[in-house]
Amino acid sequence: MQLGRKEQIALGLVALIVLIFVGTMWFYNRERTLIPVVEAASLMGVTKSDAAMGMNAASSASLPVTEAEKVAKTITVYIVGAVLNPGIYELSEGSRLHTAVSLAGGFAKDADQEAANLAMVLSDGARYRLPFLDEDNSIPLVTLAEDGVNTPGFKVNINTADKSTLETLPQIGAARAQAIIDYRNRNGLFAGIEEIKKVPGIGSGIFELLRDLIVV
Repeated sequence: MQLGRKEQIALGLVALIVLIFVGTMWFYNRERTLIPVVEAASLMGVTKSDAAMGMNAASSASLPVTEAEKVAKTITVYIVGAVLNPGIYELSEGSRLHTAVSLAGGFAKDADQEAANLAMVLSDGARYRLPFLDEDNSIPLVTLAEDGVNTPGFKVNINTADKSTLETLPQIGAARAQAIIDYRNRNGLFAGIEEIKKVPGIGSGIFELLRDLIVV
């Protein structure tokens, strides 16, 4: 059924009134949200436009952190020596050595727990070796990535390594390092990494810790 001209005008007026009402309510609610902020800002000499900009900045600050930002806030370190699970660990930037030791399973029972400063802040790409009780205190605790040695991926050649280098391996203190050298002197070079289990004091358990860290 086609509406007459009067009915069309009436419907148009109704629609206009509805639009005006909705627009008024939206503007009113917006002003109620903004006015307390503007009033508080005016007490400190801040203009209305500055207050609005501050609200926008606060909204931006609450946005979720991007994946790239998360990556930038993590570091990777290599923990070896007198810990239960030597390996490479990822931590939050600013983490300290005691957190890395905990991730590595805690200290081994023959660790020299007082030799390292557990409160030190970790450096990305660095290697940290926790000492055993019978070790020489001259062995460095930290090898930074820029030094170019003993970083994650570095493997010790048990046929050519000297005593101090052998002592960088987990569970290999001064006595076991010397035993490896004595074995080489008596029997010649190791034919394979498994042969290190023939060295006195190095059994299958210690070999499993060394497997991925040594070569011949």
